[in-house]
Amino acid sequence: MNWENYWNQSAKVRDRLAQVGRVNCDREIAVPQAAGRILKLLEIKTDEQILDVCCGNGLITDYIFQKGFDISGVDFSAMMIENAKRNNQHIKYFKQDAFALQLGEQFNKIFIAFSFQYFNSYDKGKIVITNLIKHAKPGALLLLTDIPDKSKWNVFYNSFLKKLFFVKQKITGSQIMGKFWNQTELQSICESLGVKGEVIQQPADLPYSHYRFDYLIRT
Repeated sequence: MNWENYWNQSAKVRDRLAQVGRVNCDREIAVPQAAGRILKLLEIKTDEQILDVCCGNGLITDYIFQKGFDISGVDFSAMMIENAKRNNQHIKYFKQDAFALQLGEQFNKIFIAFSFQYFNSYDKGKIVITNLIKHAKPGALLLLTDIPDKSKWNVFYNSFLKKLFFVKQKITGSQIMGKFWNQTELQSICESLGVKGEVIQQPADLPYSHYRFDYLIRT
């Protein structure tokens, strides 16, 4: 799956929520709900520097900025970054790949929202988390949100047609859901990197809580 092409094409959609795949949710609260959870779990303070990795079109980035926080965004889709800059020119946005982050600065809080599934192997996930840690100040918190849970694969693919669709995508190499992560894989990555990771179950009122979880890393 060529994710860069996929998200460049998604960026052409007129609706900003649809651009980033937020479709099966309450449109009125989708961004405040997601951003609010990030602010709460990361315990973000006004004097801290925040980095939104895989920021897409900047919907969450901008919301957090509007709350008075110092936040930057990075994404590998040129068109998504263009959309983000068009929406708010006061935020620092970088076109870079999470596999090769070189921002030249460190942050107090870093998060990847709704995107970790697209790093679809253990080794790729480890590379990305390693790069996040390199950009983290001592004592920083890192948050990965909305990760598809491998133990709940059948909850998402809960019909014959959905499973058939999955098989078709796997054969054609176009699995748009990315990887369903085993929680122990993330724990293994953190242990190998000398940091502490914690699985956080999502409350039932979140739209994807029935098959996703969050993961908090303490450096």
